[in-house]
Amino acid sequence: MWSLPRRNEFFKESIFTCQIHVLMLDLFEFIRFFKAKREVFLVARICDVCNKALAFGRNVCHSNRKTNRTWAPNIKRVRSIVDGTPKTINVCTRCIRSGKVKRAL
Repeated sequence: MWSLPRRNEFFKESIFTCQIHVLMLDLFEFIRFFKAKREVFLVARICDVCNKALAFGRNVCHSNRKTNRTWAPNIKRVRSIVDGTPKTINVCTRCIRSGKVKRAL
């Protein structure tokens, strides 16, 4: 009667496959390292004053076709006074215009 090979015969590891596993682990560590570094440089698209963030919706054309789209707030990096000390924060232009932020000179 026909049967499947035993697990240890079916999955024999050679030196070559072990080297591939090591290279893949190194590659994953490399990717994780770069993702962590990239997060430091990304500027959040969230206003620190009013918490305005990306809004999601759909475009609807005349023929009623719908496509996804986003609306991003106009975020600026502004030096402002927070708790008596100047600090750089992300603020939307509406908060700057309405005077919710006191600018540091």
